[in-house]
Amino acid sequence: MDNIELDELTRAAELMDRIGGGFASSIAQAFYRADASNRARLVAAFADLFDRYRNMARSGAELAE
Repeated sequence: MDNIELDELTRAAELMDRIGGGFASSIAQAFYRADASNRARLVAAFADLFDRYRNMARSGAELAE
């Protein structure tokens, strides 16, 4: 996982945490706390979730307050 991908995944996790439901928010919290190996496992296991929020982040979705 390179730095650009990590930045995008972190932005996706921020959106998951802020505007996602309870499950998405919990996965985001796990992502924040995980080491590199476990982050990769989370992204692989929940690729559809990370992809959805990564696409939202790429399209300029704002973090809702």
